[in-house]
Amino acid sequence: MPFAVQVIPNADLIVCFGGGHLLPQEIFDAIVDAKREDQFRPGMDRLILWDETTDVSNFNIKTLSDLKSAVEDAERQGLDAPIRFKSAMVCPSVMLEIWVKLYGALWQADGVETVRFQVFHELADALQWLERPDFSVPARPF
Repeated sequence: MPFAVQVIPNADLIVCFGGGHLLPQEIFDAIVDAKREDQFRPGMDRLILWDETTDVSNFNIKTLSDLKSAVEDAERQGLDAPIRFKSAMVCPSVMLEIWVKLYGALWQADGVETVRFQVFHELADALQWLERPDFSVPARPF
């Protein structure tokens, strides 16, 4: 499984790990699985750790838009409340960074100002931005 999600309630954080040749459905499934976890709460910040093997060649702008919609559905949980979270993404490659920035731009284009995205090359910088500098990242599950 090249994409995995861990909900960490005591840090109010969702940690995602991505690597290898990713299929969009793997990320959709991970979003649904995370939403079903008892520990999931809307508004949890995200730390998304991509590795150097990550391949998103099966993705396009529609895929990113559909992923955004899936995250919105998980966050809203049927409620009409504003979505609010921060998402720090650690990207080792420029090409992946471009895709991640396009995903963030989709949120901005819809005028969602309460969701903030930032791309980092170093984990320590991402944790600082998330205001969790001492967080101990769980072991990569794959």
